[in-house]
Parts: sequence; structure tokens; C-alpha cells
Amino acid sequence: MMSEELSLNNVIKTVKKVVKDELQELHNDYLKTEIVIDSRDCFRIIIEWEYCMVEILAEKADFSPYRFVRLSKGSFINDDVEFWYDKPNDSLSTIKSEIQRIILMTSQENEKVMSQKLPD
Repeated sequence: MMSEELSLNNVIKTVKKVVKDELQELHNDYLKTEIVIDSRDCFRIIIEWEYCMVEILAEKADFSPYRFVRLSKGSFINDDVEFWYDKPNDSLSTIKSEIQRIILMTSQENEKVMSQKLPD
């Protein structure tokens, strides 16, 4: 099934709302966020936990493997990196689900590493 026609404006609004909602759910003392770019044409945020990070970028990609959204997840422990790019037929719902998935997965990974660390 073909997805609805998306505009950059709608994608950026959706990304901001999903990120805000997900961060409110986390309640993590080790969580830091930095909004690197927040403009009409681009939104970029870095979310850092103690041992992991996520970068979310929403923009009109001219020469990239994505249409509007790139998600990057990284671990400071094992240098593991994962990327997700939206595709031409992805809907706002798909983008929203992927943002939720990568934030939750990264938070859980951080919690797992923290629970395995022994106190000094």
C-alpha cells in the first residue's frame, strides 16, 4: 500500500512530538539531550545515556540513503552502531514507530550495562 504524501514540515513536527513524548516516559537520571539544530528545514537531536547514544536527524536529504529521517544508535562500550533510514513509501506512523523503537532499545541497553557494572 502506498503511504500518504509526506512533507518535511509534517515529518519534523512528528519527530519533535515523538521525541518529546518518549523522553518524558524515560525518567532516567543519566539522560542528556542536546538539540543541535531546530529550524524550519532541519531538526537534529542527540540523546545520550551513560553508555549509549541516539542521534535523530530530520531534513530533506538530497544525496543520502534516506528521504527525511536518519536514526543512529551507538554504544560507548562495544562501539556497536545501528542506522535506520526512512524509505520513499514509509508513513509517519512507520517513522514514529522506528523512533520509539530505537529510543526504547537504547535505553534498555544502557540499563542492562548499568546493572552489570559493579560499584567501586
